[in-house]
Amino acid sequence: MDTHFWETVSFLIFIILVYKPVAKQVSLYLKDYSRNVKDKIEEATKLRLESEKYLAFYEEETSLLATRLKTMLRQTEENVSMLLYKSSIKLEEQIKIRKYMHNEKIVIYQKEAISKLKLKAIADAVLVTKHYFTANCHKALSNDDVNDALKVIP
Repeated sequence: MDTHFWETVSFLIFIILVYKPVAKQVSLYLKDYSRNVKDKIEEATKLRLESEKYLAFYEEETSLLATRLKTMLRQTEENVSMLLYKSSIKLEEQIKIRKYMHNEKIVIYQKEAISKLKLKAIADAVLVTKHYFTANCHKALSNDDVNDALKVIP
């Protein structure tokens, strides 16, 4: 038992001698590790808060942009509606003007046609009258008298 006793005592002395430096080193390592973990947690918390701020900012910006886009879309639709309305009014005015102009041209062409027909009818009547006078009044009137009479007819 003697050796066993001395082995135990030696072991206890060894443990006592080694315990302080090792415990000190382990304690320092654990404190350093704990501080490191706390720093990383603090940094992660700061990053999370910063990310939340950015997220809130971008969500607000996105909301504002969505509102602006809706407003722009509504205004564009109103502008398109107004342009369609104005263009349909202008188109109707153009159609009315063109109808009026075409009707005026038709009236002018009708008057010209009637005038030409009247002139043709007068020319035909003059020709028939000339032939009639020439044939029936050949003995009584000369051609000069007939021509003078035809000049008087309107």
